[in-house]
Amino acid sequence: MASPLCIDLFSLNCQQYKITEEKTGETLKNFEIKENDLIIADRAYATITGMEYCLGNGGNFILRMRNKAFNLYNAEGEQVLLTDWLETLDGGASDALFYYRDSQKNYKPVRICALLKNRRRNKKRRKKIKGKREQKTDKNFR
Repeated sequence: MASPLCIDLFSLNCQQYKITEEKTGETLKNFEIKENDLIIADRAYATITGMEYCLGNGGNFILRMRNKAFNLYNAEGEQVLLTDWLETLDGGASDALFYYRDSQKNYKPVRICALLKNRRRNKKRRKKIKGKREQKTDKNFR
């Protein structure tokens, strides 16, 4: 069983809630999207059908994206691998205009934003957090 949830970011009130069977899956089609709604969702929702549904209802989206969610193309119509583009980034944040092909095979623009993670720094932070958790656990059992 899955339970998609829609929350208003300003009031933090639940706007929509739907209990679905597992086979339904996570999709933007589970939600009623109205004109000028901004949908912020995790990578399971980054699909062409979901984006088309959102745009078709007048909404906009910010979606975390899986590496191979769908094919991306440059302005010349050549396929671009997301990982290849990410490797060209020097660091920090970057964005680029790419295109995807909708269900009618038309090219549609999509802006991809990326923030490169510093693996060494993140590993160090995780180790520090883990150490703090262990210290906290030890104090609770004394």
